[in-house]
Amino acid sequence: MRPDIGGRSRPSAAAAARERTWGRRGASSACSNLLWPLRTLSAEARDSGRIEIEFRLVGIEAERAELQAMLRRGDINDHTARKLLTEITFSEAILKGREPRD
Repeated sequence: MRPDIGGRSRPSAAAAARERTWGRRGASSACSNLLWPLRTLSAEARDSGRIEIEFRLVGIEAERAELQAMLRRGDINDHTARKLLTEITFSEAILKGREPRD
């Protein structure tokens, strides 16, 4: 704090800027205020997230079936099929890891 005219102390420019940015309570309370929408998700939003995951998993199954059909027809070789199936499996694992836990 710097002394002001009249003997009162005033905050430094940096302190004044911090207060304008984060308010009097500091950065931690400002950050927690930013997270409140995540804590108050409606049931509808959670359901739409579950539906999106289910659609993506159905898409992965269709992609896997098409790759197997392409391999049987000879459109792709074994090496390419294995590589693509590995990527699909990793994508599926990531999505299943995101499934909400009730």
